[in-house]
Amino acid sequence: MEEIRKVPFCRTKSSSKILKIIQKIIISSVFALATAYAAQLKIFLPWTPVPITLQTLIVLLSGVFLGKWWGSFSQILYVSCGILGVPLFAGMGSGLAVILGPRGGYLIGFILISFFIGHFKNGLFKKSETFKNFIKISLIYSILIYGLGCLHLGFWIWLTKGSVPSFDNVLALGAIPFIPGDLLKIFVVSKFLSTKT
Repeated sequence: MEEIRKVPFCRTKSSSKILKIIQKIIISSVFALATAYAAQLKIFLPWTPVPITLQTLIVLLSGVFLGKWWGSFSQILYVSCGILGVPLFAGMGSGLAVILGPRGGYLIGFILISFFIGHFKNGLFKKSETFKNFIKISLIYSILIYGLGCLHLGFWIWLTKGSVPSFDNVLALGAIPFIPGDLLKIFVVSKFLSTKT
């Protein structure tokens, strides 16, 4: 009799896990689509091949809401679908050429920063400490987004132009134009973390 009673319980527990996984996949897909939509809200600057978009706000929030694994999965899903030909990148772009182009480092950075924000959200970030959270996210953001983005951009310029760009030139193309908007996005996420963690 005990064995018979345990079977429905096991099935219920298993079904609950499957439902949770399905739920996470759906929410991750929503974040991937939101990242794609934010990519279309873009401003192209005349001196840089990298556009200003709202993507990084969605990317940061994916780590906050979904945690490290599902947050980064949402961005892997976004980048993978774009590589496979779905027009999800800025300007309805798609294909491997986008990853190999000047924006590739930033797109890879999306996956990493979502992972790290999700990983640290319950430990590194503290409630009611907006300014400290702001500084911490800014440091992580600078390393993963600007670091990878500028490194890849510099490599792309070297391959396409035939000369190694200066450090100042890479910063002017791949970081400085985006700092004001990125600081605003980081502040929004910092404020959110200060009330939720």
